Amino acid sequence: MGIHYNRNDSTYTITAIDNVIEATFTKSGKVAANWVDEILLAHDSRLRYQIVGLDLEWCPDTLYGTRGENPVALIQLCIGRRCLIFQLLFCDFIPDKLRHLLKDARFRFAGVGIKEDADKLVRGYGIEIGNLVDLQDLAAERLEKRAMRQ
Repeated sequence: MGIHYNRNDSTYTITAIDNVIEATFTKSGKVAANWVDEILLAHDSRLRYQIVGLDLEWCPDTLYGTRGENPVALIQLCIGRRCLIFQLLFCDFIPDKLRHLLKDARFRFAGVGIKEDADKLVRGYGIEIGNLVDLQDLAAERLEKRAMRQ
């Protein structure tokens, strides 16, 4: 396994066996917007709908005795073998291209507890996510169907 870091664009290239994953880690709105452009270009021919892995991170709301709700610090998106880790808490601006991607009907955003994450993103930043797929719900449905067949 190898990791290569390109300091100019905040991108790590991770190679494991025959798989290559590019992960962009940034607080730059411009870098995030460029990532969205590259994703749309790369997946344009397949855009009936695409699955995008989504997760959000923030400090626990009870950390250090804080009251209220801590803001989302990171948004993590993965489509195919390309990932974006965008530092919302420290970004210079949130690009409109990212906002549009998150609402684009051609994408399905999948994650665990994603509905609660999406609500937190709206409350904290006014960013909406369309087409949510909660993997917890899918797993529960599969288990229920399996139990009914037995």
